[in-house]
Amino acid sequence: MKRLSKPHKFTAVALITALLLTLIAVPALLAAATFPPSSTLTMDGIDVSKWQGTIDFNAVKAAGVQLVYMRASYGEHSTDETFERNYANARAAGLLIGVYHYISAGDAAGGKKQAQNFANHLAGKQIDARPAMDIEGSDGYTAAQMNQLAADFLGELKALTGMTGIIYSSASGAKRYTVQTAQNWDLWVAHYGVASPEPNGVWSSWVGWQYTSSGRVNGITGNVDRNYFTKEILLGDVPPTPPPTAAPTPTPTAVPTPTHTPTPVPTPTHTPTQTPAHTPMPTPTHTPTPRPTATPAPTATLTPAPTTLPAEEYQSFVIQPGDRLWRLARRYGTTVAQIAADNAIANPDRIFPGQIFEYHPGKLPAQTNFAGLYIVRSGDTLSRIAPRFGTTVSGLLDYNVIANPNRIYPGEIIKLPPVSGRGSIISEAGRFTMESYIVSRGDTLPIIARRMSVTVEHLLAANNLTSDATLFPGMILSARPSGMSGESHFFSGGYAVQRGDTLTEIAARFGTTVEALYDHNEILDENLIVEGQILLIPPRAVAGE
Repeated sequence: MKRLSKPHKFTAVALITALLLTLIAVPALLAAATFPPSSTLTMDGIDVSKWQGTIDFNAVKAAGVQLVYMRASYGEHSTDETFERNYANARAAGLLIGVYHYISAGDAAGGKKQAQNFANHLAGKQIDARPAMDIEGSDGYTAAQMNQLAADFLGELKALTGMTGIIYSSASGAKRYTVQTAQNWDLWVAHYGVASPEPNGVWSSWVGWQYTSSGRVNGITGNVDRNYFTKEILLGDVPPTPPPTAAPTPTPTAVPTPTHTPTPVPTPTHTPTQTPAHTPMPTPTHTPTPRPTATPAPTATLTPAPTTLPAEEYQSFVIQPGDRLWRLARRYGTTVAQIAADNAIANPDRIFPGQIFEYHPGKLPAQTNFAGLYIVRSGDTLSRIAPRFGTTVSGLLDYNVIANPNRIYPGEIIKLPPVSGRGSIISEAGRFTMESYIVSRGDTLPIIARRMSVTVEHLLAANNLTSDATLFPGMILSARPSGMSGESHFFSGGYAVQRGDTLTEIAARFGTTVEALYDHNEILDENLIVEGQILLIPPRAVAGE
């Protein structure tokens, strides 16, 4: 994440000159972006909800975060239990504040009622950024229903609050909206592990880009979503002026690696495509909600938009029978407290086989654009693993931080280098290696939910499942919503290949095709998949689209 050093004071002339030079230089760097930001200056941001627990927003601000989006409400009647506390503490810390509403599954005609719930939570609040509508995984709506839901929700919100909202969507979900929807409301897109979000053919630019769900920020225990936001995401009465004390504006030719949190990996080098120029939407006139006079609105420090992202420095492992955190901490050169904090483990003495945990080795591998994942089995060595995936031992070492290449352990998750050019698991890897669990024979939803410290209802919603869903050994369930668009109640996520599996059987099991599995994964031979290999189960498209 780009970070400013401690600023010098600028005169008005020097400030304007610096900004003009930045605005001239940065577009040349962004010309090759496949899906660019709406403007060339961005803010560092996060988005939070009750899943982040108690947050130290003073530490968050000290870490360089400028804008925090927080969930206020969901459904027609529900409130995020941490909203009032998060709002008060973020405001006291001087952070810019945005809010979002999670559209819960239900009647597609209920958009106006959900907007009314959202608007009730915004009354009397000082909101700095445009309110967002969040639809995860499209909840089984057809494309026509999604566009109508957006029009109903955001139209009602504008009528009630005077604020023009935005749409939060995964990169794939954005393709289901119409150009008319894009003309009315801007896009906050989620796409992980890439140098730029993929184009969707609907919007010509983004005002927000959620680039990882496994970020680390001081003041927050465990993972947090990290974002870049442009100035167009701010409401019209919040001027994005630089702070009074500033260091020289960093040149937009390099993005330094942050020290406080991992950020996503860049994708393999590709031939860029030219993107049509974006004309920012005019800021709507509105009657803002009442603002308290005691606390002046904070200002945003704008920095050049990123052109590449540094890699996330994490390795992962699957808990094996008999494992203990103290033993794993010693093996990987970390501490029990650090593993517990990184993975939101409430009780370090209570872990279960099949849970997937991350640890941070403290340095980056030589290469970061990995394309697949493999879980080490008993008896494996790097020299045995390498030829299975068309690579070499040195190739594996380039993509992983392994202290002793001659000693690897069952349960370690090895990152695989790109060979076929098809693998897309890199953009979903954070979902498979954080707050996740690999289903074993005999597991049930209540058992898994209890082990992951969530409710069954949450587990179902996060993994696009119904209460009568069949669980298969090898399914990777996450405590985090997938954000992958597709037909509701058809699982899309990770799957660890089991002994005897074939692509034909896996495809039939999850309602997809062999061709789709082959296209979305690093598979060298359709007839040869390896036990322990992690496959991406692609989302099932809605019938008729």
